[in-house]
Amino acid sequence: MRARSVATPLGLHPAAARDVSAPLLLDRIRAAHHLGVSPATLDRLRRAGKLRPVRLSSRPMYRLADLQALVDGL
Repeated sequence: MRARSVATPLGLHPAAARDVSAPLLLDRIRAAHHLGVSPATLDRLRRAGKLRPVRLSSRPMYRLADLQALVDGL
C-alpha cells in the first residue's frame, strides 16, 4: 500500500523544512499562511515585537526559523 502524502502550508512536504531548497525567507503573505493567520495578524505580531522582519529592498521578509521559534514558544 502506498503512503499518503501530507500537504503543509505553502504546499511543502513536511521534509521540506530540512531540504536546502526550501525557502529561508517568506514574504508577508506566505509568512502569514505558514503561521495559519491573516496578514493583518502577522502585522500585529510585528508591531508587538514578537516578529522582526528583515528587509530586501523595501519588502519585509520573515525568516522561516523565526516563524518556527514563535510557534515553538506558544
